[in-house]
Formats: sequence, C-alpha cells, structure tokens
Amino acid sequence: MESMARILRSKTPGMVMIAVGMVLAAIVAGWFLNRARTCQSPAGFPTGGAWTTGAPIPTIRAETSATELDDRIYVAGGMISDWVATNALEVYDTASDIWRQAAPMPLPIHHAGVAAANGRIYVTGGYDDMGKMVRAEPDNSRAWVYDPQTDTWSSIADLPAPRAGHAMVTVGDKLYLVGGTGSGAAEVWTYDPATDIWNTHSAPMSTLREHVPAIVVDGHIYVIGGRWNDVSTPAVEVYDPTSDTWERKADLPTPRSALSLALLDGRIHAVGGEDLATGCTYGRHEAYDPQTDTWTTLADQPVPRHAMVSAVVDGRWYLIGGSTGAGAQTEPSLTGVTEIFSSSET
Repeated sequence: MESMARILRSKTPGMVMIAVGMVLAAIVAGWFLNRARTCQSPAGFPTGGAWTTGAPIPTIRAETSATELDDRIYVAGGMISDWVATNALEVYDTASDIWRQAAPMPLPIHHAGVAAANGRIYVTGGYDDMGKMVRAEPDNSRAWVYDPQTDTWSSIADLPAPRAGHAMVTVGDKLYLVGGTGSGAAEVWTYDPATDIWNTHSAPMSTLREHVPAIVVDGHIYVIGGRWNDVSTPAVEVYDPTSDTWERKADLPTPRSALSLALLDGRIHAVGGEDLATGCTYGRHEAYDPQTDTWTTLADQPVPRHAMVSAVVDGRWYLIGGSTGAGAQTEPSLTGVTEIFSSSET
C-alpha cells in the first residue's frame, strides 16, 4: 500500500483518479470472481428422500466422466487445479466405501463421454486443455475402451468428428452419443462395439445443448437441460432408437447445465447444475415421472455443485466431486465430496 501511495503522489490529479478507479474496479471484479453463488429451492429444503455422505474421491476434480459397472463406479479424467486436465481413473467400491487407483487413461481429458457396455467402459472425445474449452470448439475425436479384468486401455474407432460436453448412454448392445459441442452437435451418433463402427445417420436433436446429461428409461433416451451459447435451456427431449424419432416433454422446472441425472423408483431425478447468466450453482432436486409427464421437488442436495459425476448402485444415488462455484469459479471451488441420496423415505 505504501508503494501505491508513492505512485499516486507522483501523478497528476486526473491520473490519480484513473488509477484509483482501476484499483477499485480490480477489487470489485475480484470480489465477483471469487464469490460462489448458490441458489437453493424457493422453499428452502423440501422433504423427500435422505442424504448421507461417503468417502471423498482422492483426486479432486470437476467435469469428469463416470459410469457404474458391477456395483463399482469408475471416474475417468476431469479438470483438476489450475484448469489442468487429468488422465486419472479411480474406482469406487460402494460396498466397502473405498477408492482405488486404476490404469490411467491414454490422454488427459475433461468433458468426455463415458458409458459401460458388455463388461467394459468406453470413453469418447472431450477437451485436453482449458483453452479449447473456452473456445468451445473441441479438436479431440479419440475414443477408447477400458477392460476392468486386465486393467488396460485400447483405442477404438475415432468419433466421426471432435465432440465434447456431450452425453453417452447404452441402449441394448450399442452406445449412443448426444449433445455437446463440435460440428456434429445436433447429431446422434451410434457405436456398435461388435463392428467398431460409428453411425451418423440418426435423426438430429432439435435443441442444441452442451454440458448436458442423458439417461435411459425403458429403452428411450431422455436428454435434459444443458446450455447453448451460455444460455441454459429447460428442454426435455426423448429419443426413441427404434423409430429414430424425438419427442418434446415437460420442461425442467429449473433451467441449468452440468447437472446430474438418476433413475430411482421409476422417476428421473435431476440434481445440481449451474446457470452462467445468474452465476448460480444449484443444489436443487427435481424429479420427473415419465408416466405422467410431470415434475416434483424433493430434498435439495446438501452441497450445491455442478460438473459432478453420479451413478446409481442398489437403489442409492452417488454424486461425486464437481465444483461449488459456477463458470469462472469452477476451478477455485473444486470439491471431492461424495453424497448419497436414497429415495426410500419419500
């Protein structure tokens, strides 16, 4: 401060005012950038279900990819401190509440797609640095498969084009890739592990969005929320692989991106997420009934966050890692917390 005072005394009054203004602007900007804003449900913490905690993930990260296989949750890649991508693969044994390290991925990436099929785990696309994510134009079209039996990774056919911020799910014996950024953002890509071929001829999704999750219910793919050009969407669209058609459903009550989904007791649960326009990070918990096309509100997540990963094992929903801050606050607000939701008390 003393050195600043000497500088100010050496300037003209006009220059002093400019310097003071710049200092104040920097202070205000720093305050906003370092402020993580959480936005809970209007009614506070509604009832419905119970939250507990599990062992935190060893490598604290956000924008990761995860899937469940044989009652274990595999968490691949993600963004660690200083906006750096990691190639870490960590496995959570839900029965023992213990984490272990597995063979790292061939490439450090975040915002990738992941899904399990035929006893193996597939990872596609993603960003390999923060700069590419800011530009929202991925250049990674690589894809791999992990074999838990041998703890090894192998390359599979590249994606038709680079893709990131997308979702990937399994229907039958095929993988379906939806949403994300890249030249084929609206397209649905299908991968057949038996032939190692990607198909790009499916009907496109009408609502462009990235940072978007998807989930399978009765063979149909539900794509919920997400954002495009930094604007969150409430859109809920359902894809029928058999008829190759899309159908619009009741909107998500709280538009947001980078949220997590789970299927519990026949309903799709949506928790967490962020909204760049408001700077909100949500703990909001909303459940969708496919039979009635309606949404209800349940108990908010205790630690509001976005960019976490989740999986359901034995009727319990595990939500892992992520960040309590939105947008520019993602990296300074990383968390390794594991929260577990059970709907048995609804």
